[in-house]
Amino acid sequence: MKLLIIFVSTISIAIAAFFLVTQTRLGVKVVHAEPALTEFTATIRTQQYSSASQLMLTDVIAVAVKGDGSRAEKRIIRNGNPLEVRTVIDTAAAKKTVIDVLTESKTTYRLTDKEVIAYRHKPSSCTPGNQQAETSTLLGYAVVKVVTNETAGQPSVRKVQWRAPALNCFPLKTEAQEVMADGSLGSSSIEEVTNLSLGTPERSIFEIPANYQERSPSSVMERARELKGQARCEDCKAGNRKLDEVYQASR
Repeated sequence: MKLLIIFVSTISIAIAAFFLVTQTRLGVKVVHAEPALTEFTATIRTQQYSSASQLMLTDVIAVAVKGDGSRAEKRIIRNGNPLEVRTVIDTAAAKKTVIDVLTESKTTYRLTDKEVIAYRHKPSSCTPGNQQAETSTLLGYAVVKVVTNETAGQPSVRKVQWRAPALNCFPLKTEAQEVMADGSLGSSSIEEVTNLSLGTPERSIFEIPANYQERSPSSVMERARELKGQARCEDCKAGNRKLDEVYQASR
């Protein structure tokens, strides 16, 4: 049974800020940019539940957003235990870097032009098609309720988000529910911002250690198991192979 993990990937476009259009005229690149997005740092609590409504996983994550669309995510607690894994998206360098402190590893991906534009794009509306939506207030910010159904593949996922227009449509709360092919309910998750501060984020969350070794996703996992004294995960090979294929394709 697939567990839902709702964080960076589900809100990537929502927190982007600039839209760049480039063209070349006589060898000169012309750049048109929209105003920067709102800068902030947020603390998010994510809880994942089984189909029997049993709490399976609790994460605490810090998310920082810069005006140029760059962002960083730092997973700091998992099930009450300290854990530091960071993901840094640098729109200027067109790179995404996953940093694992335990193994002193970094895994670097190249962002496509389309992905950079998406991160920098400042949404004009938080609702699809500028449709009317239910409104409310969370953490002192006006939010709009947006319901989506992701039906590509099985199970499908029904997602309810409360997005804040003043924060680049960043969702202050997300509820997701798997719906199986027979209509029964699968796993679910709740992601909620518990603290938010406006202003330029701290530089440290975006820093990439120069002495960390570049490793593929499977190498990071193997190194982590080795450091923890765990045996190799034979059942993980197929999944790791797919992760490595994505990694190699972006190099």
